[in-house]
Amino acid sequence: MKKYTIAVNALSALQGGGQVYISNLLRYADKFPEIKVYIFASPQLAPLYDFHGVEIIPCSSSTKDVVVRTLWEKFRLPHLLRKLKADIVFCPGGTINFTPPADCLTAVTFQNMLIFDNRTRRRYSSPYVRFRLALLEKISRSTFEKANLVIFISEHGKKVVDEKVPDRKGLSIVIPHGVEERFLSCRDKNIPRLKQLPDGQYLLYVSYLDVIKAQIEVVHAYNTLCQKRYTTEKLLLVGTNHNAYSKLLKKEIEQLGLQDKVILTGPIPHSDMPSVYHHAKAHIFASRCENCPNIVLESLGSGRPLFLSGRAPMPELAGDAAVYFEPNNPDELAGLLLQNLDKQQWMKEMGEKAFERSSLYSWEKTAKETFNAFKDLIETKKP
Repeated sequence: MKKYTIAVNALSALQGGGQVYISNLLRYADKFPEIKVYIFASPQLAPLYDFHGVEIIPCSSSTKDVVVRTLWEKFRLPHLLRKLKADIVFCPGGTINFTPPADCLTAVTFQNMLIFDNRTRRRYSSPYVRFRLALLEKISRSTFEKANLVIFISEHGKKVVDEKVPDRKGLSIVIPHGVEERFLSCRDKNIPRLKQLPDGQYLLYVSYLDVIKAQIEVVHAYNTLCQKRYTTEKLLLVGTNHNAYSKLLKKEIEQLGLQDKVILTGPIPHSDMPSVYHHAKAHIFASRCENCPNIVLESLGSGRPLFLSGRAPMPELAGDAAVYFEPNNPDELAGLLLQNLDKQQWMKEMGEKAFERSSLYSWEKTAKETFNAFKDLIETKKP
């Protein structure tokens, strides 16, 4: 049996989405006994990637200090790749700022759609944020031009990069994210209700608080709903809320007098999220810029009705299992909620459609397609 060696650089996976992606790929590494997987990870995150068939290489240099991490990748990582005799170095964060050994192929995943969305980037008032995104765009363009394989997680993502970086020398493949089984199996079970959840029914929006996520517009839509309908459902906003946008959002909630109806929970551990999804009456997702959001796929799996931003790739992911609105138009979302929340049969049918749609997304399928793409790349480039 021919053997393959894959080295995964997980040092930039400091947020939940990147960690979920990597851990769910590696969960199925043992399905490919011909592939030996090494992963470079910070010691505190190493337990997330502790799966059979995966050897963890703890790297204390992986810190939140991007300068230290960049220097480590540039000068230390190539030496380790040579030592491991890696056939491929896989950078799921989407950037390569080092020179790999001559016989080591490169693979990346395109995750961050915001770097190519100039319209949405201009919504950030911070010069630092805008500069950082512009720098990431430059690095990503260079990476995609040179990488031997670019993995896209949506057709929308591939279309954008095809337009922005047309002269890529490597291979391309579209492999969407999956849904963990625990988010699927919760639909028909009596999942315990978390203490953080409010009594009674609630509308749920899961995402970190940020200008691109349009939580302020969602609050305005909810306020209109409350004015036009006797609304007992509370609005639950789940996600990190320690930034300037959070202050603006809280101020807006206070000015509208919604302090008792709009609940900001802060972050909730991913392991507890099946309960949060399960007990919601309906899900809202109003992001202006996405690639393949795990939140949308997990929401589908909960079997609840979805009210989604009409921006790509949400219609690609959810199809006719959701209704769509323009995230800049709170009145449009309010109208959809007003029209549908009290239609029990419609709510039931849309929840069933959502659950059926979730069957398209499996992490096992995602992992198998990803590892097969690595094998095909090696056999094509290193016969």
